[in-house]
Amino acid sequence: MERHAIHSWALALVLAAVGCSDGACDDETHGVFSQAGVSVSIVPDTALKQLAGQALTFTDVAGVEWLAPLGTLTDGASIPQVALSVTGDRFGNDVLRAAIVHDAWCQEDNAQQTPEQYRKRTWQATHRMFYEALLAGCTSKAKALLLYSAVFLKGPRWPAPQATLDAQIDEGTLALLAVDGGEELLDEGGGALRPELPLLDSRLPARKRKAVARSYGLAVLVPDARLDQELEAARTWIGDGERTVEELETWLGERELALLEEGG
Repeated sequence: MERHAIHSWALALVLAAVGCSDGACDDETHGVFSQAGVSVSIVPDTALKQLAGQALTFTDVAGVEWLAPLGTLTDGASIPQVALSVTGDRFGNDVLRAAIVHDAWCQEDNAQQTPEQYRKRTWQATHRMFYEALLAGCTSKAKALLLYSAVFLKGPRWPAPQATLDAQIDEGTLALLAVDGGEELLDEGGGALRPELPLLDSRLPARKRKAVARSYGLAVLVPDARLDQELEAARTWIGDGERTVEELETWLGERELALLEEGG
């Protein structure tokens, strides 16, 4: 991780997230952060920033704590760029703390930085936590729902903790997905699809496509431009934020099935 080394002269940015860019926080139950502001240091020659000063904890509505340890790396990469293009800077005050905690649990740069917790909880719980953390940071409900839609449609996914590979995708599926004469489909750790692979074979039956999407994300099955279209549809469906998050999850689940059937 040499490229992530922090030089002693790195500029510290203190970003106090006490103000609400959209006015008062939405009047609904959400979690709470351990502090109102955070300090991050720039990582030279990269787009990364590193949590400095003290660790950050978010406690969700169920009372579950989500720790971003000191040194957590963040660039908001777990938040798809297409969403940021319509919601603003990924390091805006209302998004920063949520992005840091979300990145601590699922951003690839933290696989070695925080291995004791990296992707140790389900992607569903991790992304839902992100939504609650956005509200706790005073992000407007409409914006929080859209960012949640983005991580659902285009964000990282991973097999459920303690689940075996065979329980996720059987050997026949892996064989069908093999490319270039049987190159390994999974990365060295066995927990993610190799990022350089092209979109997976559209000959997969719907049941297999659902299993792949559940464990590794829609992006390995559905063209990026098509997912962008779905995110635009989500923005229209969300409107001014009158929808509930539960309604959104149901809608997103239905849209995911439709997307997978398009290529089946």
